[in-house]
Amino acid sequence: MTTPVAGLLADLAARTVRCLAEAVEPLPEPVLGAVRHQLGLDREGRAGKALRPALALLCADGCGDLDAGLPAAVAVELVHNASLLHDDIIDRDETRRHRPAAWRACGVGTAVLAGDAMTALALETLARVPRRADLALACLARTLHDLVAGQVLDVAFETRQHVPTDHYTAMATGKTAVLMQAACELGALLAGAGAGQLEALGGFGRHLGIAFQILDDYHGIWSSCADTGKPAASDLRSRKKTFPVTVALAEATAPARRLRALYRQPADLTPEQTQLAVQLISQTTAREATRRAVAHARATAVQRLNLSNANPRARRNLLDLADHILADPALRTGTGDGRAAAPGSGPPGAMAAESTPCHADPQKKTQE
Repeated sequence: MTTPVAGLLADLAARTVRCLAEAVEPLPEPVLGAVRHQLGLDREGRAGKALRPALALLCADGCGDLDAGLPAAVAVELVHNASLLHDDIIDRDETRRHRPAAWRACGVGTAVLAGDAMTALALETLARVPRRADLALACLARTLHDLVAGQVLDVAFETRQHVPTDHYTAMATGKTAVLMQAACELGALLAGAGAGQLEALGGFGRHLGIAFQILDDYHGIWSSCADTGKPAASDLRSRKKTFPVTVALAEATAPARRLRALYRQPADLTPEQTQLAVQLISQTTAREATRRAVAHARATAVQRLNLSNANPRARRNLLDLADHILADPALRTGTGDGRAAAPGSGPPGAMAAESTPCHADPQKKTQE
């Protein structure tokens, strides 16, 4: 049975896909084939969930003009898939969305070029908008910079023995949250939002993105390949410092000490060691701490949304989308009603990264 939010997502995704297919058509082969594979525009049609385009379009709707957000939806989906494509190469992950990753299907060289092409197309898409193109391009350029910084931290953390929670948050913000923030801000910006709405909606996207990344970390340990479309525990294999891992490594317990010993070795973990790591992490407080962190970030996102002055229909749709994105019975903790967690109840440092709107000049809000 299709839920209302699933139907809404399908409608917004269909709008975006039509524009995406048109945007990528001029690319030359074999790059076009790799781009279509990554975006799910090929015969198999294994597209992603189109969550970021949905955020862009709903934020545009919240500011009075859903269709104005279409270029933002296309741009963020292109950048998102470019980052996934490059991440799969860096991490040597061989599957994506239940089929071979683009670099396995099309070759590393073609896949790298496909990621570059999608990034260029995203910038070109925003450059063509009739109003506020300069602000939109500045927003996306800063987002691209932050995405690179987040990925650099993600790779660097693999060889660091201790990663404080606030350092993890900086990485998660750059790796995931800034693009959700940009989706919200770009959609609102192109629909004519002023500085206050941009800040509030951007903050909603940013904190939703932090919650989403922590939830992804949760699934990376306690979900199967059938659930995620990626190899089970692939982040553990490469000794990544995901949120549950940072919590577990910081404990002064026997399982934590054994986990630290595993993580000190220079090579990737073997399948047996990876399974042992899952067992050791499960014996710490990491699972419950991860649940609390997701709930805390979600509550903060809702606070920002409630300050946005978006129209009631769009605000309801955005809240429903947030609940859909973070839906997982295993994570049902916290207040559950959109209220912020009590002071000190969130993970240490988890909300250290505050939202800064992409637009550089709030004085321009009435001039564009």
